[in-house]
Amino acid sequence: MEETAKTKPFIMFIPSDKCSGCLTCLLACSFFTEGVFSLAKAKLRISRYDEGSRFMITFLPACIDCGICAEYCPWDAIEKTRKMKEVK
Repeated sequence: MEETAKTKPFIMFIPSDKCSGCLTCLLACSFFTEGVFSLAKAKLRISRYDEGSRFMITFLPACIDCGICAEYCPWDAIEKTRKMKEVK
């Protein structure tokens, strides 16, 4: 079954000011999803937030919320948490 926005079991959470810009998350993502170490094939992007040393983590629509990036982040800048079920 292909995952869609409604079936993704996790949400990726980004605590502020923890990202060092090391790109380990991108390498882990590309290796586990595409089988190669390639920054371009990762399902997320890291960009400088301001002129200082702060970085912004952006997840692309192709991200499947698998959490590999969170597992391999040496700075705990990405966290994987279970989505709450919607109450109808």
